[in-house]
Amino acid sequence: MANGKPKLCVITTGGTIGMVRDAEGIARPPADEADFERMLSPLLDRYEIGVVNFPSQDSTDMTPADWGAIRIAIHEAQAMQPDGIVITHGTDTLAHAAATLAFSLGPPPLPQPVVFTGAQRTPEDEGYDGADNLAAACAVAASELGEVAVVFHGRILRGCRVEKISLDHLDAFASPEPHGLGRVQADGRVGLHDDAARRGQHRETLPWPAESSIEDAVLSVALTPGLDPAPYIELIEQADTFRAVILHGFGAGHVPSREHYDWTALIRRATALDKPVLLSAPLMSGRSKASDYAAGRSAVEAGAIVAADLVQPAAEIKFRQLVSAAYHQPGPNLDFVREHIARSHFGEAGRFDLL
Repeated sequence: MANGKPKLCVITTGGTIGMVRDAEGIARPPADEADFERMLSPLLDRYEIGVVNFPSQDSTDMTPADWGAIRIAIHEAQAMQPDGIVITHGTDTLAHAAATLAFSLGPPPLPQPVVFTGAQRTPEDEGYDGADNLAAACAVAASELGEVAVVFHGRILRGCRVEKISLDHLDAFASPEPHGLGRVQADGRVGLHDDAARRGQHRETLPWPAESSIEDAVLSVALTPGLDPAPYIELIEQADTFRAVILHGFGAGHVPSREHYDWTALIRRATALDKPVLLSAPLMSGRSKASDYAAGRSAVEAGAIVAADLVQPAAEIKFRQLVSAAYHQPGPNLDFVREHIARSHFGEAGRFDLL
């Protein structure tokens, strides 16, 4: 804390929070990064802020390599001992970015909070929410929180426990726990829930066995009625094409198993080739699980790994990191991934006491 002010590092990556509209009314990244830095000026009375500008882009163009570069920027910023770090990011892949950083930076407590935020509306739109979200994120970054979080519409959510749930509402993100990690009051006060990790607080967590690298060679398939699995089976049989599969099933993680559209055949074939298959569910209210329905149980019996209580973005990122790590471990890839996907290392499965 310098001059009585919390010292913050703000890393900008683009997104709606700093976009401008062109003559045709299309929202685009600003041509001048200084436009965003001017947004910080109302906060300079309360914080000492250093800014790291990444190339401004729509979050749909963000990749794991970009998030790896942000991780490096965080490590470089930590050498300056800031009180907290704020990352502005587009909302479409913000949950994936937050999960990636949560798994990459290691189990809590962190030496300082790493806080993601963004906006649903551009600065030129009526009801612009970016300034309020940014102010709330800075308040959380200066708090005693000790983990990666998403701050949006006054809510503080665990970075590996969050999903985007709305394209239009300002309260665009949610977590399965109704309380999240806490809230930021209208006057800027930060209230943390008992589940939130505090910096400097000892917390028992399982060692995280995966590296920060994210496996690219993962076939991701969103199942639709009548989708033929045969071409996808051919793809996974090619030794160097894909190392693993993510199936986005129906309901609580069900897959078709009828005649020509039998996706359990793909699961059995991938399992025989030691290529893990993650079964993901589309609904936050129904995490993927071995259900009482035959359509779900047959997939598990064929060898699929269930995402269990993980929210979808965290499930995808955690699975891809474990697949990458599995190829550097002794023993079958499938056993390694299956063992660690179900364990809660970061609170990604809800509570830290699920050890």
